[in-house]
Parts: sequence; structure tokens; C-alpha cells
Amino acid sequence: TMKVLRVSFLSGFMLEFLASIAVAIVAVTIGFRLLDGSLALTVGLFVLLLAPEAYLPLRQVGVQFHAAAEGV
Repeated sequence: TMKVLRVSFLSGFMLEFLASIAVAIVAVTIGFRLLDGSLALTVGLFVLLLAPEAYLPLRQVGVQFHAAAEGV
């Protein structure tokens, strides 16, 4: 129904938004540490590349939850 679809889109947007904000915070922190010289560039890039993977399980839970909600 439209209500389930609306809730699905809204919660999916919020999960993606929060994950994006978290990755942005990590990126800013890495940037400040690179400017300070307390972090090597290779380590910073490595962490920045892995940061979205840390939030992948949260996104997958959201996808599975909404798939189950549509099935009920």
C-alpha cells in the first residue's frame, strides 16, 4: 500500500542520510589529522575507503526489514 511505501522510502532515506553523515564526519576527522601531520596519507585513504563498508550492515538490515514489511 501507499503507507508502507511511504514509510519504506522515508526510513531508507534516513538510514542513507545517517550513514552519509557518519562517513563525512570520518572524512573531516581524517582531513584534520592529515593537516596536523599525525596521520599518513596512505592510512587516511585506506580508512576513508573502508568507512562506507562499516555502515553496510545497517543498510542491509533496513533493506531486509522493508522487504519483510512489504511481504506481510
